[in-house]
Order: sequence, then C-alpha cells, then structure tokens
Amino acid sequence: MAKLCIFFTLLFLSLSSIIFAQKIIFAEKIDSLGNLSRCQNAYQIDPIKGSMVVLFFQNTQAIPKPKLYAFIDKKESSGTYKEFDTQRISIEKDSSTVAFCSYLFTKEGSYRITFANVEKKEIHHAFLSISFKTNIVFCEQIDSADLPIDYKNKFKLKIKTGIDIYSFLKTSSSMNCNSISHTIYKHNGKDYSILLSNDIFAVKPDWEYTYIRANYREAGKYKVVISTDTNKILGFNYLEIK
Repeated sequence: MAKLCIFFTLLFLSLSSIIFAQKIIFAEKIDSLGNLSRCQNAYQIDPIKGSMVVLFFQNTQAIPKPKLYAFIDKKESSGTYKEFDTQRISIEKDSSTVAFCSYLFTKEGSYRITFANVEKKEIHHAFLSISFKTNIVFCEQIDSADLPIDYKNKFKLKIKTGIDIYSFLKTSSSMNCNSISHTIYKHNGKDYSILLSNDIFAVKPDWEYTYIRANYREAGKYKVVISTDTNKILGFNYLEIK
C-alpha cells in the first residue's frame, strides 16, 4: 500500500512538472532587468491610442532558437476565436528560458494568446480580456483624421463665449441605431441631477465612432451620457470646467 502511494505521488509530481513547465504572464511593463509590473489577465486601454501589454512566456527549459510565435486570436460573437494577429519573437541565446513582446491593443474583446515553436506547434496558451477605460473622451478640437486632439477631463472656461467641447464616442462594434441622444447633467453639490440638455443626432448603424459639440457657459462638474434610440447607453464620462 505504501509503495502504491509513493507511485501515485511520484506520478502526480511528474504530471505537475509537465503541466506547469510553461507559463504565460500579461504585464503592463517590463524593465531592463526583466521585472514585470501590474500583472493581470484583464486590462483597460485608452480608447483612442490603445495601450501596450507585455506578452511574456516563461519555460523551465531553454527555448529552441531561432524564434517563437505569439498567435493573437480574438473571440467573435459566435464564441469562436479567430486569427487576429501574429508576433514573431527572436530567440538569440541558447540558454533563454523566457521570451516576450509588447503588443498594442486597440480593440475591446476577449483574446486567446498562444505561444508556439518554430514549427508553429502550440506550446501553451492563456486568455486576456481587453476593455476601454471609457467610451467617451472630451476635447476642443478634432483633427483631419477625425481623431480628438489633446483629450482630457478638465477645461478652463472662457468668460464671454463659454467653451465648446466635443464629446468623442468610440465603440468596439457598430452602434446599430439610426440616432443617438447626447445628454448633459450638471452636479448640484450632491449628485448629477440637473438636466442641462438632451439633444438627438442622426447616425448610421455601422458607425463605430462619432463626435458631438456642445457649448458650456458655466464652471462646474458635468456628466455626459450618450445613448441609442432604444435607450441603450453607449458611453458616459465626467468633465470639469473651472
């Protein structure tokens, strides 16, 4: 009986070493010494510029040269993961047990990250969730590429004319509606219960972004909500005018 227990213990340890021989870590940054910071499996990214995420692979044995692949697959509405992008990582040292690359994510979604050998055979995979920090950003100008310039949440009031501020809406999929409402609430000292305006704007169902200009004439704190014609909230955010 004792020999049988020892056998199963050794078998478990052997299987464990195989299972945990590889590890994939997602991090916000990696320093010159290889130290990772803010490691997690879900990140909120800048909706306009996107954000970099480190895809880090760790192996218990040396990784064969000359390269490793990081396959990035994105989950579709059907629930299946479809090829989205591929990164090639050079392996230059015979003794390397880690490999990594920094990848710029610009779209929300669930991703399957697979590391594969030079023959493109899977070694290990892990899942990563990406979402926007917000769906609305504020700015005073839009550039020729229809992108917000110097977006922020705090602005300075111009006494005579007030200040024109764009609410720039960015979504990960089509808005699927024909019109949207742009609603502005002002903070009354306790909550955002003062309704200042509720304007309707036409959009096309396949649009994934749009922007709306509004004039603010008083200093204060504001909440902006953009919804579809079926009252589905596409985004909201807060701004302050001093």
